[in-house]
Amino acid sequence: MKNIILFLIIISFSSCSNKKPDVLHIKNQKYCVLVDSIMTTLPGKILYQEGILYWYSAFTTDFFVHVVDINKNEICSFGKIGDGPEEFVSPVFSLSPKSGLFINDAQKNLEILYHVNKSDSIVTREIGKYDVIKDATAIIRITNDIIIYLCPFNDAPFCIKTKNKKINCGKTPLNEGISNGFEMYQGDIAYNSNNNFFVYNTLMFPYTAVYILEDDKLVLKNELRMDEQYSICEGKLLLEDNFPHGAKEMALTKNYIVFIQRDEEIEGKMPRPSKAYDTSVLPHSLYVYDYDLNLVKIINMPFPSIRLCGDINSDVIYGIGVNPEYMIYSADLK
Repeated sequence: MKNIILFLIIISFSSCSNKKPDVLHIKNQKYCVLVDSIMTTLPGKILYQEGILYWYSAFTTDFFVHVVDINKNEICSFGKIGDGPEEFVSPVFSLSPKSGLFINDAQKNLEILYHVNKSDSIVTREIGKYDVIKDATAIIRITNDIIIYLCPFNDAPFCIKTKNKKINCGKTPLNEGISNGFEMYQGDIAYNSNNNFFVYNTLMFPYTAVYILEDDKLVLKNELRMDEQYSICEGKLLLEDNFPHGAKEMALTKNYIVFIQRDEEIEGKMPRPSKAYDTSVLPHSLYVYDYDLNLVKIINMPFPSIRLCGDINSDVIYGIGVNPEYMIYSADLK
C-alpha cells in the first residue's frame, strides 16, 4: 500500500512539474511612443543596441539607414543603394557584438561597419571585405570573427564561419527532404549572448527552433512545430492558400522570444489585402514565449505592428507600428 501511495505521489509531482504555464492575456499593455512619425513607404528591419535603434527604409536609395536614440528623435542616417564602390546592391544587416552596425552586400564582397557617436551624431566607417556565402539570407555575428549564416536551401541550414573554418549544422524544419527549401525555409535568426540561445523562425509556415551554441556548434534544445497537415508533391512542399503563415517578425529579450502574430479570437482571420503594403491587415498582437517555447503571454496592442526587435539585457521590445502613420514605440514585457 505504501508503494502504491508513493507511486501516486511521484505521478502527481511529475504531472505538476511538466504542466505548462497558464497563458496570460493582456489588453492594456503600457507602451511609449519614441518617434510619432517616420517617413517611409515600407520600413525594413529594426535593430537595437546600447540605447540606439537602427531601422532602414526599404525603397530609399540615399541615406536608407536611420539611427534613433531611444531618448531622442532620429540623430542621423547613412548608406546608399547602387553599384558604386561603397554602395550596396543587396544589403544584409547585422549588429557588431562590440558596437555598431555591419552592412554587407549579398552580391559583392563589400562590408562596412558603421559606428555612431550619440553625443555628436558623427558616423565613422570601417570598410572591409565580405566573404559571400552562396544563398545565405541572414547573418548573426557571435563575435566579429564568428558569424552564423542562414542558408535555407541547404540540408544543414546554418553555416558557422570562424577565422579558420566553416561548419554546416542544424536541422531543417521538416524531416522530409524538399527541393524548394530556399523559398519555404526563409526566416529570421537571432542570438541571445547572455544565455547562448540561438533562435530560428520560419516565415512561410509555423516553426520555431531554439538551439544552444556550444563550442562553435549548434545543439537543438526545443522545437515548436506546426500541427497542420502538409503535402509534398514531386519533391516540393505545397501549402494551401489558407495554410497558416509563420510569424513575420521575431525579437529576443532577456527572458522571452516575442513574435508579431494574429490573435484570431480577437482580431479574426486575416482578410485578403486590398493593395500592396496594406497595413490594415497587419496583426495587432504580440505572442510571448519563454526559451522553452512555452506560450506565456498574448498581448493585444491597440495598433498593428510591422517590425520588432528586443533588448537582451531587459524585457523591453521596440517596434514599428501603424497608428495611423508608421511610428516607433517601446514596451516593457516584464
